[in-house]
Amino acid sequence: MELNDIVANKRALIQSINLICAHNHGLMQNPMTFDFLRMTGIFRVTALCAGLIFLFGGASATAAEAPNYKTLRFDEDYSYLADPALRSDFWDPIKYFRLTEDGRSYLSLGGEWRERLEYSKGFLYKPYPDTVVLHRLMLHADLHLGDNFRSFVQLSSQNESGRHGGPISTDRDDLDVQQAFIDVSGSLSENERAIARVGRQEMLYGSGRFVAMREGPNVRRSFDAGKAMYRSPTFDLDGFVSRPVLIDPGVFDDTWDDSRAFWGV
Repeated sequence: MELNDIVANKRALIQSINLICAHNHGLMQNPMTFDFLRMTGIFRVTALCAGLIFLFGGASATAAEAPNYKTLRFDEDYSYLADPALRSDFWDPIKYFRLTEDGRSYLSLGGEWRERLEYSKGFLYKPYPDTVVLHRLMLHADLHLGDNFRSFVQLSSQNESGRHGGPISTDRDDLDVQQAFIDVSGSLSENERAIARVGRQEMLYGSGRFVAMREGPNVRRSFDAGKAMYRSPTFDLDGFVSRPVLIDPGVFDDTWDDSRAFWGV
């Protein structure tokens, strides 16, 4: 990305932030939208965070050097950072910690912080307005030991503020293991690979209509599962046996659902 492009993009971002704030100010002038008063500070903070991420995260990296973050974070591959010349993103120092001289064993760290604002009125026969802020924090560690062993662990903390009647079942989970699995893999040929995965994991297939990690609600869905995977340039094949994880709002108290089994190919 050229310097002029970076400057232009940052100026456009600043203008967008100003527009967001001006729009919120206009909303406050309307008595019918009085409840948006509480939202204004959140919009400003959200816009500021977006600006900081843009300014400090990835503005100088090209698309070839810095891949996009994935919905399933374990799908991200930062092995390319073994080459110091490709480290141009603000977050690269925590994305690749070399553990062996050849660079094939490494540790990658990451996370997500999401603040989501929901406003509703008259929804599901509720005449009163409901302004809810959903908080989500997720941190993960991805350990690769050579080409054939991997361990991925992700912790999550979710909560809500402002919902009438208190949190619903997918609003709150104070602290728990979102994912914790190991992969053992091996090459079948130059372009084919087999992988066995065991542990708590998220799953997403197709458009996510039937099998997904449920990104919309505050607490994502995971499964305690065993999975066998085949990967090739022409097609992928998965087979799994699992039980959905039940959400309990406390600390490290989520367990699998004994009453339901989910399996497929």
